[in-house]
Amino acid sequence: MKTMARPKKYETESERKQAVIERNKQRYYGCREKGLCVSCGWRPAENGKVRCSMCHNLNKTRMEKKGVISNQARHDDNHCSMCCKETELKNGRRVCSECYDKLLVSITKARAAYISKHEKRDEGNG
Repeated sequence: MKTMARPKKYETESERKQAVIERNKQRYYGCREKGLCVSCGWRPAENGKVRCSMCHNLNKTRMEKKGVISNQARHDDNHCSMCCKETELKNGRRVCSECYDKLLVSITKARAAYISKHEKRDEGNG
């Protein structure tokens, strides 16, 4: 007996991925509206949160193993808020000296672009 191939549901891989994303969004918002945990989908979420305490703790442990620093730890006085390196921050800054230098270069470029844009605009009006 010859088996028939299943018909393809999606023409391209990007269509399939988009359908999965849409389905996950619907599940997330559906659980959130019902007050259920968005991770497991059947335990009630903690007050003011989207996950139950069990899924919250599992997610926290998983992130710690990956080396992800929590936002709370990121904004203390020992971590750079940009690169998350644990360094001594100086002069009340929230970034390390390397990131501070990068910020200065970026700000200088942004200011120069802003000024040149407005000078061109003013020349056209005058």
